[in-house]
Amino acid sequence: MRAAGRDRADGRGTGRDGARACVLVREGLGVSLVPESTLPEDRHGLRVMPLRPLIQRVFGRVSSDAGQASRATRLLLDELRGQ
Repeated sequence: MRAAGRDRADGRGTGRDGARACVLVREGLGVSLVPESTLPEDRHGLRVMPLRPLIQRVFGRVSSDAGQASRATRLLLDELRGQ
């Protein structure tokens, strides 16, 4: 950052928005690890490289016991359960 004319000693940050991270990288403000699913269609100005070895993520299902789930939610949960 100092080479880019910025005088900030520690420019680290965290976030949960992959699209925003890509914007910051495109503007020359750093590097980021983001899920492939968050990469923009227009990758101009970005150098995208796969990680080796691959990093796998495990997703969990979270739902509320409160209230009645919508029909779409029930169908999705049934599908995830393999029913």
